[in-house]
Amino acid sequence: MSQIDLGIPPHELGDPMDDLFSQLYEVFNADPSLASFDWDAFNSGCCRFFDAHHEIPQHAVLHDNYFHNFSPLWRFHMNPPRYDQAEKIWEHAFRPVWDWENSEASNRIHKGAAYYYWGVTAIFRRDFDRGFMLMHQARKEDIASHRAMNAGPAWAFVTLNDSLDSQVFQPKVQEVCDYLDQLLRTYRAEHNRTLDLNRFRSSFLSRPDLQDAAFLFVYVLFRLHTLLEETPHQIISSLFAGQVSVNLLFDLCLLIENVIKQTREPQIRQRKALRNNNRPITFFDCAEELAFSANLNVDGPGLSHANRDFRADFNGHMTSILNQSGSLEDDLVVAYGFRNHGGHNVHSYQFVYERLPQIFQQIANVLFLSCEEFL
Repeated sequence: MSQIDLGIPPHELGDPMDDLFSQLYEVFNADPSLASFDWDAFNSGCCRFFDAHHEIPQHAVLHDNYFHNFSPLWRFHMNPPRYDQAEKIWEHAFRPVWDWENSEASNRIHKGAAYYYWGVTAIFRRDFDRGFMLMHQARKEDIASHRAMNAGPAWAFVTLNDSLDSQVFQPKVQEVCDYLDQLLRTYRAEHNRTLDLNRFRSSFLSRPDLQDAAFLFVYVLFRLHTLLEETPHQIISSLFAGQVSVNLLFDLCLLIENVIKQTREPQIRQRKALRNNNRPITFFDCAEELAFSANLNVDGPGLSHANRDFRADFNGHMTSILNQSGSLEDDLVVAYGFRNHGGHNVHSYQFVYERLPQIFQQIANVLFLSCEEFL
């Protein structure tokens, strides 16, 4: 392989770290696989550096600079994309950090930006589980180091902030934002509602006490966007694809339940107390609360009747509802069916993968309605 010229590490850390990174760049310029690099010596030097510069927040900038010195190597493997090699760069970067942190319970290095870049890499290679776990770690790091919920690139990611030009992942975030915006446009047009992307972002995605639910929503959105917009129809036309879809739809129903429960628990418990019902709050209770608040023409007995029909013939009854007009009442019953059935069964149905865009829209409508009513 011909020699690469990446220049010198862009961020000075002081000796001996500057010398270690210069050696790393020299070896990388000759062999991007870094097979001959002395990682043991590098890692030992890093641990000594962390011993001397471990205070947060005063040394957080140095921690960022340490990781930023790996970014030119990472970018080399990202264009053209060699995602496995790009991820290895971050594995090398984290190895001495994890070794040093594990040596003492109180040791911690700020790692937010590096987890973000690694998460971006995993998501680009469609490893969504790993990518989102890394993004979640990035959020955790940024909150711990900056004592603020709205700091760091991972915050821009989880809130689908497509206005930050400096965000590495901005084009992908823009693509998913456009997809979400279309879901919201359909919701507004078909049901005469007003929720738009800006309000959804501010009332739900950016709300501190709903961050876990927001993170799950973005995960489901990425997964379903990939299934519906980027995967050939011949691949997803299978019963297994239907089961994968059911699992994602169940997650979406679960976060709807979480949003309603977290924002309306006192009202729901009061309603249950009038019936001498002291059992834990369920999706049924949340659906009933939403129907009452939004003046939907579906009550508790109606939901119970639907649940009985789902138990008797989930395929037939769900297909019947999907063939109806598509009112918000229908949307709520669809969500109720997938929440109860998906939580207790491992089945796959042909109608799920055949009508996944419609089902996703209808369940998303219930989340949008919950945000309009309660947030």
